[in-house]
Amino acid sequence: MDQFSICFRDLKDPDYREKLSALTQSFRQQTVLPFLGAGLSRDLPSGLPMAKELCAKLIDLLWASVQPAKEQADLCTSDEDFAWSILKEARLERLLDALQQVYGQNALEYLQPLNSTKWNENHASLAGLCREGMLRQCVTLNFDMLIEYAAEAHGVAFETICPLANRYQHTKKYATRSISVIKPHGSFEMFLSLDSQLSALRTTISQLGTEAHPLNEEVLRRAFAGHTTLFVAGYSDDDWDIFPIIAKEARKFRQIVWVQYAELQQVRKKIEPSGPDLWSLHHRIKPMLQSCGAQAVLIYAILKDLCTDIRKGLGITIETPPPNRQYLHPKVSIFSDKIKNAVATAILLQHTGKVSLSLLNWLAKHERIKREPNLQWQVQT
Repeated sequence: MDQFSICFRDLKDPDYREKLSALTQSFRQQTVLPFLGAGLSRDLPSGLPMAKELCAKLIDLLWASVQPAKEQADLCTSDEDFAWSILKEARLERLLDALQQVYGQNALEYLQPLNSTKWNENHASLAGLCREGMLRQCVTLNFDMLIEYAAEAHGVAFETICPLANRYQHTKKYATRSISVIKPHGSFEMFLSLDSQLSALRTTISQLGTEAHPLNEEVLRRAFAGHTTLFVAGYSDDDWDIFPIIAKEARKFRQIVWVQYAELQQVRKKIEPSGPDLWSLHHRIKPMLQSCGAQAVLIYAILKDLCTDIRKGLGITIETPPPNRQYLHPKVSIFSDKIKNAVATAILLQHTGKVSLSLLNWLAKHERIKREPNLQWQVQT
């Protein structure tokens, strides 16, 4: 058997059925560690926004704040295009970092739509696996508590571990089964006020740093060491602090199953997705899977369908998720101060061209900036 292979979720395909059988057998042996990203919580009834949507709304808001400065400067199209190219590539952590510098901790309230209680079948599948004694631990980069809420709904206790925040949560109900949920980027908290919930998130560059954090490395290394199969789903690898840890530790697994989202028609016609948004898939994930030495498979699928196949293969039933038919969307209305938005944009653009310099000059002359020391300091530095 080849060390690396690609297949599509198709129950008529012997290759997919073989990969599915191997995965379900690993769950029976309690050797699987799920590693989960935002795609886990996208399906209804959860309907949580993905990072791309969270970024897009902030980028549009911040770009609009540049307009007054542009109107007073002699700029050409290429100047604006260059500034836009920098802004549109900013990651969520960078955007929130800049906004937090001018709005303070309240900037993180933008993430409040992620603080939902409506778990979906993906979360329920994890809870069902745990209830049947086939799963004891998982890792997620999500801030939401939906794995934990699903666990409680299935009579499963939970422990949430946030290494960077030095926070630990435990269920308040007794249960014979439990799941440990490791959250390298922090978490909302189930039992606390909004301010306390936000304090456990690690969402900005200032908090995360620009490389793998030793605390996350240590916790993930211990989690990896206790399992022989890594099951990755809903994770795009679009980061600098977590994927390097996976790539470094990948060869210690016997089996890696990486689930990549593909639209239904692509799955049915067995067409590999492509496009600029999938650069990491083709240039980082695939090479890692090909060279890691494990029996690695890349499965193109809709995660909800694959979870259904796993449950059926193991004879697991789940509870019905809470009702909801609407996707949630972030609200930029909390960033209503146009001057603060302009300062945040200046922080993001730094001294990168004529648009940046024009914005800084416009801000330096603004009466509001002269009156507020914090904003003045941000502009001057």
